[in-house]
Amino acid sequence: MKKFAYTIIPLFLLCMSCGLGINSAANKYLTVEQGAIPPEFGKDGTVLLLIEDADSNLWYKKYVNKRAKESYTGPYKIILYDELETMAYSDKEKYRYVFLSDNTADIQHLTKTGQSSSEWKYFLVYDRVTEKQYKSKTAPISWNKFMGAYFKKLDEKRMANGG
Repeated sequence: MKKFAYTIIPLFLLCMSCGLGINSAANKYLTVEQGAIPPEFGKDGTVLLLIEDADSNLWYKKYVNKRAKESYTGPYKIILYDELETMAYSDKEKYRYVFLSDNTADIQHLTKTGQSSSEWKYFLVYDRVTEKQYKSKTAPISWNKFMGAYFKKLDEKRMANGG
């Protein structure tokens, strides 16, 4: 029983601290001052476009939908990148902001059982009117939770701006 407690308790604490780390990173890096959120975000009833690239892996497609539903209460649409310049989204005032994955780094590392890899994602919000990018300055290993934190911060800014 003692060995079980020594194994489970540290594992539990580690899992709990991962969530705290994401929230801490979000509070530090996902701000207007850090250049990750547009100051005008959410004004004038804009609809946030979430890019689900055709080349994205299935996990990204799953989590962009899940995290948006959980953390963003404003209007949004999930589209493919190729749809961005179609007539349906040509109104750049209504569809001003685009949320997408900036890049993905596949980090290779060795484990006890062999080679493994971890996926790191950076996110950005692109303003189609000013053509400015607002990038996250960090890419935690738990990118799907960080994506949710980004949506939450965008939602807070949208509400603060009356959107």
